[in-house]
Amino acid sequence: MKAHSEEIRKQVLELLRQQRSQKEISERVEVPARTIEDWAVEWRKDGTLVGYKRAGQEFTNRAKQMSNGYYKTIRKRYLGMRWTDKEAGRTFGFSNPTQAIHYYLDESGNPRPCIYCGRRPDAGKVWGLDRIDSSLGHQPGNLVPCCSSHPENPKLSCQLSKSKFSLRSWIEMALMRAYGHEVPSLLVDMRMAEILSLAKELGEKGQN
Repeated sequence: MKAHSEEIRKQVLELLRQQRSQKEISERVEVPARTIEDWAVEWRKDGTLVGYKRAGQEFTNRAKQMSNGYYKTIRKRYLGMRWTDKEAGRTFGFSNPTQAIHYYLDESGNPRPCIYCGRRPDAGKVWGLDRIDSSLGHQPGNLVPCCSSHPENPKLSCQLSKSKFSLRSWIEMALMRAYGHEVPSLLVDMRMAEILSLAKELGEKGQN
């Protein structure tokens, strides 16, 4: 049996305290899930993990209250953001889901509409978050709610149609399609300002 360092054990303990799944922990620290379960049993018996497990449940309960019934879908979106940033080597700007809830829900606890087209998600769901600057990760100040599906075809969603273009170029083309002719730069600037203003507002709200 492979011996694991005390540092690895400490990492596993901390991840268990954060209520991470044994599968996720196993993949992150490269320790068999069975070993993690054995350690968890040991720590629960000696009281090392019991208090933190209760604290973790309290955190989850608080997150559910803040999410107004959308906790599962928000958490799924949140974990997806974290995973894609990790895979791409980008900086992820949140430490837990509660810090991002206001990006998904407005002050009344309702799902925010897509910043680009104004559509709202289906009942019980929230839109994902779009990175304004695609070279950066999911960080406060760089995110706005954005639709990721469309009744006719997902490629018509703002997220997919924008993904390969700069925000300004995509906004300009969207306005030209809407008006049927070229649009003045001032109109593009005004639309860009609205989007950047919301991104800034949401970023600052998370710091309060």
